[in-house]
Amino acid sequence: MTIILNILLIFLLILLTVLLILWRRKPAKPILLRWSLITGLLFILTVVFRLIPDKEEHAATTPANLSLQQHPQYSQAFTHSLDEITASCFAVSDELAAGNTIGAEKQGERLKQALDSFNIDEIVADTVKYDAVYLSLDNARAETISIVTDPDLAEKRASFNILSRELVAILTLLDIPGATYYRLICPDAFGKGHEGWWIGKTAAALNPYGINGCNQAERIGQAEQPIIK
Repeated sequence: MTIILNILLIFLLILLTVLLILWRRKPAKPILLRWSLITGLLFILTVVFRLIPDKEEHAATTPANLSLQQHPQYSQAFTHSLDEITASCFAVSDELAAGNTIGAEKQGERLKQALDSFNIDEIVADTVKYDAVYLSLDNARAETISIVTDPDLAEKRASFNILSRELVAILTLLDIPGATYYRLICPDAFGKGHEGWWIGKTAAALNPYGINGCNQAERIGQAEQPIIK
């Protein structure tokens, strides 16, 4: 529609220019030509003034329309893979809390598959974040293998502690919008002053180190929030 109006305006300008030349050349200055010029100028001015608000309105509404089409920070496949990692980790934690080594190994296999299939190429543009997540993923895989292969429950728990620290680092770095995870700590899980970490979907997630009532929690990615006793 705008292109057609522009063509019409150009045509009218050419026509008015011709009429103006004719009018100036006429000694008697015909009234018809004069009124034609005035009418044409008024029409052009009216069209121009009507188009200006239209353009301003279009400019004002365009960002809003674009904002509706913006993609989320991460793809659905990316967040789904991360959800599988956290769900598997929760399952390992529950098995360790119950002292079930066979169950921990089974869930550890599931966690390893989730870690192996997690494609972080989506964040490759952010080299600092990419390198940090890559390193934590590599360490998390190594500790998961230890959980699966080491027969001793205490060693599994020790590996799970390191694994949890790496996963906390990953979740903090990625800061998934709308996701809520908790970092839980038992200050004396491995003896006086030796912390044991784990993550949970709630602040009341079971302690995987076999010590009931020993947990402090804080939301991952929101360090400004107070520790939940």
